Amino acid sequence: MALDDYRPVFNTSLKLRRPLGFSEEQVASFFSAVSQAVPQLTEYRQTEKDFHLLELQTGQVVRQVMFRQDELALAVAPPMTLLEADSTARALYPLIGEHVKPTPFLIKHLDVSLRFEFPYKGNHDLLVLRELFGQSPFAEIAAGVEGTVRDFQPTLNVSLTADHSIVALIGIHTSTSEREIESGVFDGDKIGIVCGVGKVRNLAEQDLVATYISLFSQAVTFVEARLLNSLVDRLRRACEGAAQ
Repeated sequence: MALDDYRPVFNTSLKLRRPLGFSEEQVASFFSAVSQAVPQLTEYRQTEKDFHLLELQTGQVVRQVMFRQDELALAVAPPMTLLEADSTARALYPLIGEHVKPTPFLIKHLDVSLRFEFPYKGNHDLLVLRELFGQSPFAEIAAGVEGTVRDFQPTLNVSLTADHSIVALIGIHTSTSEREIESGVFDGDKIGIVCGVGKVRNLAEQDLVATYISLFSQAVTFVEARLLNSLVDRLRRACEGAAQ
């Protein structure tokens, strides 16, 4: 898949309108079924509110199923490919339907997102403004001020269907702090672009698996056609060029 050249982080989640009230034993039963379907998911962790089932490679989390009382989520990170992420999600969603049994009217939304991250040791917000919005009114406003850009993380929310049942949210995420700006010493964290495609209405039309498969296809098509050669590739080239 062409998107693998950009090494995106994959996420899909099912958000519910109210807590399920599951006990730890019920979550353990669900996770046991998940481990049988995906044997690499073996590491169990629990926080005050969340339950996690993980796959570790060289000490790093590469796949993670997270269970919260009102949310179930899967995250898959490089070096895992999108094909492996999609395969994991296709194994997970039937188990959610079987063990969790969320009714369509209880589901708030189901989404698929891809996150692209590029390291840059400098003022993230200033780079995004100059390289991606250099000819925009935002750049005109910021030009010539005594200080510098402190926060610039634009987002765009668009409906992909006429009835607004499927939406896409694109956001740029930076991590430059005031301390870094004032000291001139930057930690070199990553600038991220996240594109999420979610079904927010008419969720009773099809089951979870069919909804996921449809959204994954739409997310990949939308990102490849709309984001890769514009926003994502331009940011990658800007970060690489600034680092030289």
